[in-house]
Amino acid sequence: MPTLTESENGFTLTQHNCALCKVAKQYPELCKSELKLFSELLGPEVKVERVNHILMGDQNCSFSITKGLVISGNESRRSDLRFFLTDPNKFVE
Repeated sequence: MPTLTESENGFTLTQHNCALCKVAKQYPELCKSELKLFSELLGPEVKVERVNHILMGDQNCSFSITKGLVISGNESRRSDLRFFLTDPNKFVE
């Protein structure tokens, strides 16, 4: 089960296990596609970077997620990003 925790500059999404790991070992472009998907779903104002990577020997895969407009201490912007990342209906039309 992934976890979403607030960090100083936004959020960290941590995947504690990988359902695709066996396939990704043979086809690493799968991981690149996952990162691209997160970036496309969250939009151009949100920066997504891989911080940890199971295939590189890390304990988990984690992503730093920051919004370009997030300013430390600006709760309204941080709340907007939290809502954007945690609303399960965000991508349902």
